[in-house]
Amino acid sequence: LGLFGFHRLYLEDYDYFVIYMFTLSICGVGFFVDLFYLPTMIKRYNKKVKKQKDIISRTGTEGE
Repeated sequence: LGLFGFHRLYLEDYDYFVIYMFTLSICGVGFFVDLFYLPTMIKRYNKKVKKQKDIISRTGTEGE
């Protein structure tokens, strides 16, 4: 599924997901790049989610 970019969809990286879907991960090159970059993407995504959860816990609402 990595060749089709579903990991990008899960990480809410919609622009790259669309590119990967239509180019098959830029003919496979993007797949190999992501092998090394994926841990960084996951850390960034987890930090974003944690920040959102912290805001929700402080305010008590999810906001708009």
